[in-house]
Amino acid sequence: MLRLCSMLLLVTVIFQMDVAADDQPSPQMVVVASDAGAGGYEAFPDVCRLRDGRLMCVYYAGYGHVSLPNAKYPRGGRIAYSLSEDEGRTWSDPQTLHDGP
Repeated sequence: MLRLCSMLLLVTVIFQMDVAADDQPSPQMVVVASDAGAGGYEAFPDVCRLRDGRLMCVYYAGYGHVSLPNAKYPRGGRIAYSLSEDEGRTWSDPQTLHDGP
């Protein structure tokens, strides 16, 4: 009987936590960059705040997980960045930070 009561209590707590979570507004998804000019594969983002208050998102840009140099992209993947002046609601077009193998 004690085990059944413990299980019911656990289910009740989990249900209440789930309902409470639904009361919170869902975070809005924002696309920082969909193609930084190296094949449309952007990954491994990191965001930091600059001294002037803007946000800077730095990420890998390539044509795949590992983008080796080829005829279309002779330097392979690159490191790109985008800036936000409104706390991440909108982002600048991608800029190249480092373009090389």
